[in-house]
Amino acid sequence: INAEYMGIAIDSIGWDDDTEYLHWSMKFPFPLSNRDYVLGRRVNIFPLRNEIQVLCWATTHPACPESSAFIRVTNYHSLLRLRSKDLREPGVEFDFLCFGDHRGSIPTALFNWVACTAVPHALKVMEKAAAEYDVSSGNMCLSNLIQE
Repeated sequence: INAEYMGIAIDSIGWDDDTEYLHWSMKFPFPLSNRDYVLGRRVNIFPLRNEIQVLCWATTHPACPESSAFIRVTNYHSLLRLRSKDLREPGVEFDFLCFGDHRGSIPTALFNWVACTAVPHALKVMEKAAAEYDVSSGNMCLSNLIQE
């Protein structure tokens, strides 16, 4: 899935202590309506476990009222967890858990296609991009992210 195709915009709309607030607009394929999200995002770093967690959840924010151009997703939670077995070496393992109620019914055939075809394809594209990443352009060791 091409992020440039799917994403209309993602903007930071504010900070509160350790939480960043984002407005994310998504273009969904026909016949689905476009969706937008107001998200809280928090990053937790666990150096002893060689792990970074990125938590996101749907929320509201005064800088971003609902618009008739989008269906607002009001029930969303995700956890991205990055971890490395050896901080001195490039590469990470990751888990991504996500739940979202996109406020619409999806035909069973489309749901099955997404689960059986689109998601596996997106993961293969991500794996290929990671394998082709030019490591000379920057060291992607998890220790660099933890130290920042």
